[in-house]
Amino acid sequence: LLKKTIEHFKPKRIAEYGIGDYSTPYLRSLGVTLHSFEENIDWANKFYDVNFPIYNQYFNIPINYDLVFIDQGHQAHHVHQRKFVIEKFKDSIVVVHDTENYFFEYHLALSSFKYVYTDVSMRPWTTVASNRYDVTVLGNDIPFYVPVHHEFFY
Repeated sequence: LLKKTIEHFKPKRIAEYGIGDYSTPYLRSLGVTLHSFEENIDWANKFYDVNFPIYNQYFNIPINYDLVFIDQGHQAHHVHQRKFVIEKFKDSIVVVHDTENYFFEYHLALSSFKYVYTDVSMRPWTTVASNRYDVTVLGNDIPFYVPVHHEFFY
């Protein structure tokens, strides 16, 4: 769903919160402005090229990204920081991985967006939300559509 969102909306400035085995190499290959954030910077630098910066600062970040991808990243990446990022980027397209777990309460932050699409065709679920762009168009060829506003349970 991350790839499909990027192909459809063509963002030029992307923030990644929580680096991952699939997302980080994919995002780095796009040739866009990318800022990767990971709480456990030592862990991240063991697996990724240190010439491509990974930041560990979450709270003094610019609010000018077209798309923000939020992934769990390393186990030390805290859930409350993910919810903070969701709420902070109300004017961006927000893609959130692992949204099926009701315990994390991502639905509370995501349900305030105007447009929400959740792909539940496989686990973990991925949700795309935006106040500016109708992200529900991403679900046209995916048989599963669950708005975050309803039935958002594990």
